[in-house]
Amino acid sequence: MNKEILAYRLQEAFLKYRDNAAIQIGNKVWTFEDLHIKSLAISYAIQQSSAGENTPVAILGAKSFMTFAGICGSLLASRTYMPLNLKFPAKRNQKMLTLSAAGIIIADDESESMLSQLLTDDTVNYQVVIDADMAKWSNEFPEHRFIPLMDNVSLSGLDITAHPENPAYLLFTSGTTGVPKGVPVSNKNVTAYLDYILSAWDFREDDRFSQTFDLTFDLSVHDIMVCWLSGACLCVPDDDSPFRLTSYIRDQRISVWFSVPTVAVLMHKMRLLKSNTFAKLRMSFFCGEPLPAGIADQWQEAVGGREVVNLYGPTETTIAISAYAWNPGNKKNKNGIVCLGKIFEGQRHLLLDMETLKPAGEEGELCLGGSQVIHAYLGDDKLTEKYFIRVDEIPGEIWYRTGDLVREDEDGDLFFLGRADSEVKISGYRVNLFEIDTAIRKAAGTDMVASVLVDKKTPAIISFVSGDHSLGESEIIHDCKKELPWYMIPERIIFVDEMPLTLNGKIDRNKLKQSLNG
Repeated sequence: MNKEILAYRLQEAFLKYRDNAAIQIGNKVWTFEDLHIKSLAISYAIQQSSAGENTPVAILGAKSFMTFAGICGSLLASRTYMPLNLKFPAKRNQKMLTLSAAGIIIADDESESMLSQLLTDDTVNYQVVIDADMAKWSNEFPEHRFIPLMDNVSLSGLDITAHPENPAYLLFTSGTTGVPKGVPVSNKNVTAYLDYILSAWDFREDDRFSQTFDLTFDLSVHDIMVCWLSGACLCVPDDDSPFRLTSYIRDQRISVWFSVPTVAVLMHKMRLLKSNTFAKLRMSFFCGEPLPAGIADQWQEAVGGREVVNLYGPTETTIAISAYAWNPGNKKNKNGIVCLGKIFEGQRHLLLDMETLKPAGEEGELCLGGSQVIHAYLGDDKLTEKYFIRVDEIPGEIWYRTGDLVREDEDGDLFFLGRADSEVKISGYRVNLFEIDTAIRKAAGTDMVASVLVDKKTPAIISFVSGDHSLGESEIIHDCKKELPWYMIPERIIFVDEMPLTLNGKIDRNKLKQSLNG
């Protein structure tokens, strides 16, 4: 068995933990054997399709048993899985399908409306695996092929042909041109991450993992794979609002928690983080955006004094690549933000002087290398050349430029100082403000648009519009909702007579932010 291939690792877990609970959604529980059987059926259906061998598989659905089995089935079929999102506008899901060249769609019962919208595109003949009424779908969309699931698929027919360098999953993040960036994460990348995480923390078969992330967010891969490779149960809440999650953690006896810090911030705002509120939580992980030190303290009190782990890592470096354990004896922070900690063993980093593009001293742009770092963006050589660089002083190494400014102390711990470019974090999602600008320009009919991130307890995007515009605030936001996912929708649109400009003639976003305080 090649340990660098995720499908083999999953297959091993299915067989080793066959009687353990693998997934709980509401009150319904499925064992590893249940998941294995469904995954094999989906894998077989994928292999029966006429799509090419390297065609990615799109996963369309809610957080359902069919969706999770679709992820596993895609991997067992030696394919790349690419999650879509029912919360996204159909146009964005369609764009992701087009960019990925996915020819196969795995769909669950809850995706019927979105699937119908995607299948109206008659320029592509999709192969659709769906556990539903085949005749109904075939009659409505005869140009597409619908593949039923078979019962009693034999394990002996499974032939895993994936290679370590083949992508295990493909995600899309916000891009500067209005086009999402494709991030293909290889089997080698993700197994390197899993090897480190599984060795660094003591996960157990009787653990119950939270699953709070959308499947289009790479942190969901941690939830799913760390849980199942440990033989534990993945617990999926019906309602992911902070108020409901508080009782969910207690009622479902969650022992391993993972979320973006915003969830904890909102719980604290609602006064839900009281002493020993989550006394049975063994482990708590946060990632996706800066973790406020005060919130780390509040959460630590809620879990009975146990440590709180702050993870850090861009999607391009596979989920997370550094960690800091916040506990009574270790409370490093800078500007009220918890330390990022040290880069994982086996991975590499350097700080780059942004003007000279040479290695910096104790402060600079963080660049990352190693087995967790992807090699290139999907089909975009210019973007790859911009973010994946070589440094003359370190020959033979390719570094990913994170755009994050950090400081490194004498212990080798990193501290987040801010973003070096226009990419920001909202609810843990990486968002490029230029992509929001693109959608607003289209809606408003003017080029004078600038979006800024307002740093509050709950960060918000405010967009400024100048010049002749055809629509008002509510109409522009309504049009944005057709193009952008929920977390990229501006909180407000402000109309200004003129945009402030820098000496270089660029829109001065800092002055726009300052105007909000005036």
